[in-house]
Amino acid sequence: MRRIYETLLMEHNVALVLFAVVICILASITANLLLERLGCRNGLRKYAWIAGSSLIAGGGVWSTHFISMLAYNPSDDHGFNVLYTALSLLIVLLFSASSFTLFAYSKSRILRIVAGGVLGIGIAMMHYSGMKGWMPNGTMVWDKQLVTISIIVGISLSMLSMEAHRWLPTVKAGILAGSILAIAICSLHFLGMSAMTVTHMDNSMVSAPGISRTVLAIIIGGVTLAIIQLGFTVGFFDFHMNERAQQLRSKLEHELELKHLQKVSKLKLVNTTGFYKRVLENIPVGIVIFDEEHKLVFSNKVYQDFAPFMASKIRGGMSLYEFVEGFYDAHTGVTTEDPDIDALHISDKEAWIQQRMLLYQTSKEFDHKDDKRWVRVIDRRLEDGTFIGLRIDITEVKAHEAELLEAQKEAEVSTVAKSEFLATMSHEIRTPMNGILGMAQLLNQCKLGEEEKKFVDVILKSGDALMEIINDILDFSKIEAGHIELNSEPFSLRETIEDVITLLSPKAEAKGLDLRLSIDHNLPTFFVGDMGRVRQILVNIIGNAVKFTNKGHIFTRVTGTVKGKIVNLNIAIEDTGIGISEDLLDNIFRKFTQVDQSSTRHYEGTGLGLSIVEKTVVLMDGDVSVESELGKGSTFTINIPLPSHQHLTRTKKTIKKTKDLPFDISGMNVIVVDGNGRNLEILRKQFQTWNCRCITLSSGEKLLRMLGEIYRHDHKIDLILLNGQLPKINGEELLVSLKSSKMFKHIPVIMLTALDESNQAARHKSLGADGYLVKPISVTSLRTLISEVTSAIPNTEIPNTGDMENCCGLDGSADKPVPVEEKPVKTLEVEDESISDKLGEHTDSELLVLNPKKPTLDILVAEDNDINQLYMKCILEKLDITFKIVKDGQLAVDEYKNSVPRAILMDVSMPIKNGCEATREIRKLETISGTKTLIIGISAHAYKKDKDQCCEAGMDEYLTKPLCSETLVKLLKQRNIIQKDGRKQKIA
Repeated sequence: MRRIYETLLMEHNVALVLFAVVICILASITANLLLERLGCRNGLRKYAWIAGSSLIAGGGVWSTHFISMLAYNPSDDHGFNVLYTALSLLIVLLFSASSFTLFAYSKSRILRIVAGGVLGIGIAMMHYSGMKGWMPNGTMVWDKQLVTISIIVGISLSMLSMEAHRWLPTVKAGILAGSILAIAICSLHFLGMSAMTVTHMDNSMVSAPGISRTVLAIIIGGVTLAIIQLGFTVGFFDFHMNERAQQLRSKLEHELELKHLQKVSKLKLVNTTGFYKRVLENIPVGIVIFDEEHKLVFSNKVYQDFAPFMASKIRGGMSLYEFVEGFYDAHTGVTTEDPDIDALHISDKEAWIQQRMLLYQTSKEFDHKDDKRWVRVIDRRLEDGTFIGLRIDITEVKAHEAELLEAQKEAEVSTVAKSEFLATMSHEIRTPMNGILGMAQLLNQCKLGEEEKKFVDVILKSGDALMEIINDILDFSKIEAGHIELNSEPFSLRETIEDVITLLSPKAEAKGLDLRLSIDHNLPTFFVGDMGRVRQILVNIIGNAVKFTNKGHIFTRVTGTVKGKIVNLNIAIEDTGIGISEDLLDNIFRKFTQVDQSSTRHYEGTGLGLSIVEKTVVLMDGDVSVESELGKGSTFTINIPLPSHQHLTRTKKTIKKTKDLPFDISGMNVIVVDGNGRNLEILRKQFQTWNCRCITLSSGEKLLRMLGEIYRHDHKIDLILLNGQLPKINGEELLVSLKSSKMFKHIPVIMLTALDESNQAARHKSLGADGYLVKPISVTSLRTLISEVTSAIPNTEIPNTGDMENCCGLDGSADKPVPVEEKPVKTLEVEDESISDKLGEHTDSELLVLNPKKPTLDILVAEDNDINQLYMKCILEKLDITFKIVKDGQLAVDEYKNSVPRAILMDVSMPIKNGCEATREIRKLETISGTKTLIIGISAHAYKKDKDQCCEAGMDEYLTKPLCSETLVKLLKQRNIIQKDGRKQKIA
């Protein structure tokens, strides 16, 4: 490095060195810029550009070398060998031309690098051949190591300069490559000069006079710069001319491309137009199109077939006026479904045409029938004003619709016939089964031998099995026919599941099985849904678990998640039974599929139970699944969404109304005392809907007289509603009198007042009132308070309280009373006919009957089947009651008039007058007599609609055949027709 430093600064003229470096840089950059332009040239022009670039590059390299040699100071006396000097110039020019030619035609990176190597070799050969032609005043000694380094550096940097052309865009690449080449030239020259030392200087030599080194350097540099300037000017001019030519070429190409695209587009448009025209001509739809100026654009042959009279007149561009006029001239289109327009067809042509043209301004769609066919007219008016009219022949569609309508009617008739057949089959099967099972039950109650007892037991079990099969088939048929209707009534899920477990416990205990139940305590107690269907689902699955489990347990687990108003119930029934093989799991819910389908199967059944379960769960918007392992047991999981009961009032629109109320107060004898006649009427009707006998009085004096008559005739009063504000004797005075009387102090008294004062309740309570209500009175509040003060018997079913939120608006409007299930009415007998005259007014003439007939018969049976008559006779003879059996509904009505029975067992299907007709007639008679007889419907029809019809007719209860004697006796006990010990209930 020291030698290089000494060579540059101490042995050279720095000014000339810098001059040489400038020439080197300018020549290198100019040559490389011209190289970048080679890509735009072809043929001789390309070789001319290569020659020019080579001349600039070679001349620049030689000038740099020669001027740098002139800048060398150690010997002022030196000369140049003309031959070697010229040879060095020729070498660099040839090698530059070769390198640039390789570069111009190179298509790969390797060729560009080779071209750079050739250029580097040429520079090195030029330098050292030029040094050979230099004749200093002494001997030149060379450092071979520095010589080698100079050659390697020169060649490497030259190769790098050629590679740099691909790194950057055109101009920047030329500048970068030229700069690297200038470094390569300077590095090679000055490293080579550092490798040389001149010795044995001969100072006796005298130099001949000539041109000074500085002048010679300037002349050579000037010539070189002139050549560089010329090359740069030509390159710059060529660049701009080429850019301009490129722009013109691009513009021309763009215009040619546009013309080509337009030509292609026109051709495509013609082809597309022709294609769509052919399509529109051949589709089986009539099409007519008018543009925004009401000129005809298109109409196909199909449209002209719809209007053959226009075929010869239609032409492209015709106006809408001409088009409509054609219809007028052909005397068609008279019917527009607008009589006013139709009338103009005769009287005013111009007005008719104008009115018809207005029809083309709107969009419309309708079906029209002409003399031959049905046509669907579809007119569309687009936003830009274009009108498109379509005419479609729908004659076949209309014919098909007529066929479908006829098929639908036939299907409906078939469905009705199927339903009637199922109902008939149900009736016809249940009627004889009632006799079979009923007589078998009675026979089982007799003293029988062990063998006879076994035979009867077989009859009963076989009959029960047959009824299960019949019920499954009927249920499945109803589900398949879509005749299942889900009830929405409040019920207790826990009680429902416990009832199912209680029902199945005897079978489980007989097999030594453990029935377990777990219900998440965070779940609501009551839900709204179809309790009967939930019970049916659980009976099927838990019953199957009991059937297919021989040891272990059956665990029912109930959990759920609350989402707003809905509880997503999850009921899992796990058993340790025989399990289900994996190949049967996918089909377990299919109809008539059983776990054991072999000819030697151990378990009986129709294979419908789980199919009914799945379809019922799906109807309830739920799902059911099963997991099982053969030999280890199964787990059935049921997911059902149900609203909880506390949300019932908010969802009552979606929940079916129920007749049940929270407490059973039917049959009560009630006295209402109020000075307002409207209030008395409202309360009287409300109590009437609850099946209570109600006496309404307008004053305290009438109440006292009425109580005297009641005491004299020893009748019972269950409740008194007393208004606090009464004329003459006010309510509080009457209350004190009643509670002071030994005869009447036990009667519950509810005070009514319009004054909502905080001390009223305490005051009335201190005077002995059992309850207190402020007007307007809520039906729910009244009913609840009555149940509290009278200790009424709660109903077994939870009510739909959503229908009891209305207020009985005393001193205002009253909402419609809530209907309730009818119950037998306790009789209030008042024999003194003068009472009505004494009271003068407001005694309830319909409900207060003075001399009704006392029941002379306990039970009246209306049954047309001889076997069932015998069965009923055998049951009732054991109850120590009076009864009578008649064989049709008319005889039942006649017998009711004679004996006024306490209860009627009414068969639904009977000759002359059926059970529903007879019930309606009896209920009409009761509105006159004031009595209320318990009517129990008995039918072989098991459909819900049959039960609803019986309830609408006025029946209180509904039992299906085959009738179980225990069920009937239990119901009679609940209804107080017989006592719990089976004896006749005494009549009050």
